Amino acid sequence: MNINWIKAETKLFLRKQVVIVDICQVESYNHQKRGGSIRVIAQQLLSQVFLSSAQKKLFGDGVPILAYHSVGNPPPGVKNPYLYVTNAEFDTQLAQLRDAGFTSTSLDECNGFRGNPHSHVVISFDDGIRNVFDNALVVLARHQFRAIQFIISDLIGRRNEWMIAKGDIPEPLMDQHQIRDWLAAGHQIGAHSATHAQLVCLSPAQAREEIIGSKKRLEDLFGVPINHFCYPFGGYNPVVRDIVVEAGYRTACTSKFGVNNALTPPHELRRIAPLSPPKLLGTIQHRARARIRSFGWNVLRRKSLLAASVHTASLSDLSN
Repeated sequence: MNINWIKAETKLFLRKQVVIVDICQVESYNHQKRGGSIRVIAQQLLSQVFLSSAQKKLFGDGVPILAYHSVGNPPPGVKNPYLYVTNAEFDTQLAQLRDAGFTSTSLDECNGFRGNPHSHVVISFDDGIRNVFDNALVVLARHQFRAIQFIISDLIGRRNEWMIAKGDIPEPLMDQHQIRDWLAAGHQIGAHSATHAQLVCLSPAQAREEIIGSKKRLEDLFGVPINHFCYPFGGYNPVVRDIVVEAGYRTACTSKFGVNNALTPPHELRRIAPLSPPKLLGTIQHRARARIRSFGWNVLRRKSLLAASVHTASLSDLSN
């Protein structure tokens, strides 16, 4: 990996005042005001390139949890193609992990050590997308890795309704038979809430139903303990986290970038998206565009509200 290439791309994004510090949280800021070092930021970017020298060093500091969503070619019209890894890419990544000496472990074992003395890695999938069942099982078996799939309990056998509601394309989710086959192959399942709700936007009672209800439904359906949770959209706060603890989950995964060791809170585990250099840059651009669109919409909304308040004030003046 050529760090000069990373530095050049970093400078490009800094000129646009958009830089990634955490692959799951794109921050827009003025580089000159913050006084950040191009080299430091380049190293941060490099640590997010799959199995780069910087990332291998990071993997020695703790156990990485790799976060996948879909396995297969991104279909035409999908809003975020970077949630997909092709069959060939997935096969190559697992082969690289195996050749580098990594073996899979469970979430129970990912934060019990200082560093990563056993070269462990956790492979996780969010949402229970059917293409993972169709495409990933054979590859996982070939390279002798085990994985955990976070299931949305009320959408089993249905579609990605939370994405369709935002104008994205439909993707079928695993049904009960496929989940049982997944378990029979030696893999695990965890809970990803009941409906993939943004938990921090719910009342405590609603969040409790999403978190506790999903655990009970999955345990009733599949007869296995559900010990692990993954926050939908990576969103959580102390109230949501405490409900997860109350429900009896032993761990919970966030979307914060990093590895896990004895200092990592078990209900705030960090994860890493496995990204090649082109996909890293594509993800930065995708998130930056989304951030800019959101910023633009908020500006327009504020202007609209301001105009409405001025208009109301003017009418009030006329009526006095």
